[in-house]
Amino acid sequence: MNFTMALVVDGERLRLLLRRWSILGVPMPLALGPRIDAFEFVDNGRFCFHIEIRHPLAGLIVRYRGWLAPSLAA
Repeated sequence: MNFTMALVVDGERLRLLLRRWSILGVPMPLALGPRIDAFEFVDNGRFCFHIEIRHPLAGLIVRYRGWLAPSLAA
């Protein structure tokens, strides 16, 4: 499977959007593809993210969210 994504500014967020996908080089309709709700944002100086991927037939595939902080190790 191959997925082509676009990074789009959406207000204060960076959103990742599925633009096209294929299986073994065969283009597939977007209507049959996964539904992706993925974005990044800054909250109180922290880099935060939310990722959720669903499929119309399979349901929820993965969901995670969190934030990154700089390492304090020298």
